[in-house]
Amino acid sequence: NSGEIIPNHWFWGNFAIDLEGIQIRRQKKPALREHISQRIVGYTDKITKDGQLVAEGKFSQSTPDGVEVLGLADEGFPWEASMYIPPLKIERVEEGQVAEVNGHKLKGPGTVFRKSRLREVSFCALGADENTKAVALAEERDLVTLEIEEINARNDETADARSVASGEPKEEEGSMEEILTVEKLKE
Repeated sequence: NSGEIIPNHWFWGNFAIDLEGIQIRRQKKPALREHISQRIVGYTDKITKDGQLVAEGKFSQSTPDGVEVLGLADEGFPWEASMYIPPLKIERVEEGQVAEVNGHKLKGPGTVFRKSRLREVSFCALGADENTKAVALAEERDLVTLEIEEINARNDETADARSVASGEPKEEEGSMEEILTVEKLKE
């Protein structure tokens, strides 16, 4: 949630959620597609409030929606974020009145959720707050796990004998160091 005013919400009028009043409780929340509980995209593992509500998490590789949402995000689809956040305390702002919320001015008629509770986050094609974005950061998928078996000539008696006989110095353990980058791995 951007913390900004959502103009002309279909039900609430000019609308805003007071970020300070959001109860998060636990960091792990469902991440859904279009708020449909059967369309699981993944889950959050970190939720912060600092001028906006930001949720981070993991995509499911076990659900069609998790795979599809991630695939579309990788292609550049402009997902918006939304959240299911039932109100605990509502402030009605009448016509001609102004309410301050998250550093913005909401002009009535409208509504401010002064206290609320976050239940889930969603990836939406069109969220109520168009100032949001839902993105897939690639850092997790860029990591490559390799199993490396070190073959060391020092363990081979014949190789040891050859290097001693030729007068070549033995390679010290750990003296050969190379940084393995994604580019080098691709090569």
